[in-house]
Amino acid sequence: SVCLISVYGILIVEKEPIDDFEMFIKKVGLDSFYPEAMEISDAMKIYNKEMPRHLKGIAIMFIRNLITLNYTCRDKLLEKFIHDIRKYQQIKREDQNDNNISKSTVNPLDLIVAVFKCSSPMLKQILATKLFLCKLAIPLVFPALDKDRMLVSIWPLRFLVLEWKTNERSFQRIAVYCPCQIVSFIRLGRPTISKSKLVNEILTDEHHNTFFNKDCSLGTTKRLVSTGMIEVAWCLPSSESILSKVCMFLNLRGDGEIFANQVTLLSKISSLVVIIMETKHFNNTLYKQLLKKLHKTNTGVILGTETKNDSNTSINQILQSHSDTQMQLGKPFRYIILPGDGHTRSIVPMNNTMRNVINEITQENEDVRLSEKLNACSTDRDEKKSVLV
Repeated sequence: SVCLISVYGILIVEKEPIDDFEMFIKKVGLDSFYPEAMEISDAMKIYNKEMPRHLKGIAIMFIRNLITLNYTCRDKLLEKFIHDIRKYQQIKREDQNDNNISKSTVNPLDLIVAVFKCSSPMLKQILATKLFLCKLAIPLVFPALDKDRMLVSIWPLRFLVLEWKTNERSFQRIAVYCPCQIVSFIRLGRPTISKSKLVNEILTDEHHNTFFNKDCSLGTTKRLVSTGMIEVAWCLPSSESILSKVCMFLNLRGDGEIFANQVTLLSKISSLVVIIMETKHFNNTLYKQLLKKLHKTNTGVILGTETKNDSNTSINQILQSHSDTQMQLGKPFRYIILPGDGHTRSIVPMNNTMRNVINEITQENEDVRLSEKLNACSTDRDEKKSVLV
């Protein structure tokens, strides 16, 4: 079904996701565990080293491999599972109606949402810890299902400990209470550059995809239930990092114009918001409303603007006009030109530029605690406000 919702004057076309979610958890064999009924014993009690022969075994295999800290379980190993399932089904010629090629695929983000929605609070905590140790992003905000509102999931982070070392001094802080800079990444529209890949490049120079993106295995698989999710990962200071403060990176999955509630939440809790968009949208009324809202509620806003076939003169004129408009509000945005179609700017210096600007802005900001920021919000979460004080 399709419904029209007006949020802050923005008309949103939103598909009711509950049917997709029910079908998905049945597809991956989690329907009997919804909601929050699966314990770690359910995932581990039947040990089988063989690959699953049906998609209904894929969630359990994902959990088992994550618990053993196999960081490839999210994409590379999952792709192997699906390949072997297809191969087995073609040989056996069974369940052809329910397991044809168009249905025998799974987006890793959908699987993570389903696993967390079906896991007990204790299992969620274990899975979040394992994702953190594997340097994989952790789901923090889940999209609304049926009549529910979006949910901020704090409990899995309850005993997550951040450790870092600078100038021969070591630090340990519980993630929820750690004073840090909260840096959120939002895309508006559909720029060709991958926002999640960009965040990975800013986060680390290592070839490890903390945030799943289109260049990962299964990266082009359509998302069914995870659009609207917000993931979290941390960038910790070190002797080699440009960022000198602890930074919590939040990444919104989907178009920020559509997920207005998520954007509102991020605008309230963030120290800095990085917006990825195309210059052609600067004159769009809906985009102007979102940018104005973010500008008023944040101490820092970076616009990563993708310029496709614009000339340098045209780009400068567009940015100057937009900058003049923002100056009327009292403070300008920071602009960074992103490499797009028709431009050959190297990704490496662009990433360094983004890091330097983030570091510059966050250096000027006072550190905040996620617990305190969330206590000031009315968003539903899996713990009462009093727990986070």
